[in-house]
Amino acid sequence: MKSSFTLGLALLMAMQAMMSCQDAKPTESTSATDTVIISGMQFSPALLWANRGDTIVWINKDIVSHDVTGITNTELRSDTIAPGSSWKTTIGATMEYTCSIHPTMKAKVQIRE
Repeated sequence: MKSSFTLGLALLMAMQAMMSCQDAKPTESTSATDTVIISGMQFSPALLWANRGDTIVWINKDIVSHDVTGITNTELRSDTIAPGSSWKTTIGATMEYTCSIHPTMKAKVQIRE
């Protein structure tokens, strides 16, 4: 009887420990690299969800050159991205952007809060 009680108590304590681990939040976040493909005169995805501090890479798979120019963040501006080339930057805030060469191309990086 005593060993059943001890086993039950140990099992209960283990379950509580597991449940408290599920509620714990990570103390540090890891940054990731997210990719936007430029093709067919579009940014894909047109809406990219990212974490603050992520690196975003734009890869030009189109047949013409493009750029990335911030609409809401006017400091964001890439050089011209030739076909087959890429450009990357780290994102700190939600931003809408366009291709200044082809202004009908628009997209957005939305930061998860």
